Amino acid sequence: MLLDVKQLSVSYGGIHAVREISFHINRGERVTIIGANGAGKSSTLKALAGLVRIEKGTVLFNDKLINAVPAFARVSEGLCLVPEGRGIFQRMTIEENLWMGAYSQPNGSLKQHLDQVYAIFPRLYERRLQNAGTLSGGEQQMLAIGRALLSQPQLLMLDEPSMGLAPQMVDHLFEIIGRVVETGVSLLLIEQNAQLALNLCDRAYVMDTGEIILAESAEACLNHPLVQQAYLG
Repeated sequence: MLLDVKQLSVSYGGIHAVREISFHINRGERVTIIGANGAGKSSTLKALAGLVRIEKGTVLFNDKLINAVPAFARVSEGLCLVPEGRGIFQRMTIEENLWMGAYSQPNGSLKQHLDQVYAIFPRLYERRLQNAGTLSGGEQQMLAIGRALLSQPQLLMLDEPSMGLAPQMVDHLFEIIGRVVETGVSLLLIEQNAQLALNLCDRAYVMDTGEIILAESAEACLNHPLVQQAYLG
């Protein structure tokens, strides 16, 4: 098992965003968490990445307790988050942004890993000397994912990768994400388009008001009445 989360709780002041949820991800597995806005999905990913404090519960990554491990060190352990909103450095070039993703890797491996990312995202190679702020929204999302891949993650966490993108770009982006996970990277995905997420992933958890209310295979979720009514229209 790659990730094992038990009784995880996250609060902001007196507001309970995540309430004692438990879930796991096996090596090479693709898992999605779906739910309405405010369900606690992003707070869950931020807690796993070390960006918000875990109020209660345990997070094991590669059988190691990481509750107290700082965010930057979790990246070195192989746990990487591409946040909602992408978080790229707009005044830096595309290639400089990618270099930032490799800070935890040995210097000698940079060129090889950079070439691998450019092979997945040829558009980034074509524009590598441009400032990142000149890219379209879809291209910026590719850059954010490429930067994460430079850290050589074992578990890639994506928070709403399709947000704000045109439908054609969304389809292209998910095709690329599918190619990325085929390389053996495990995936934890939050995505507003539940149909796309369930078609890509192996298993799914459904969250509502901070709790996991359903845990099924992605195929079973596609046919579940609750999911069909609430998230698939």
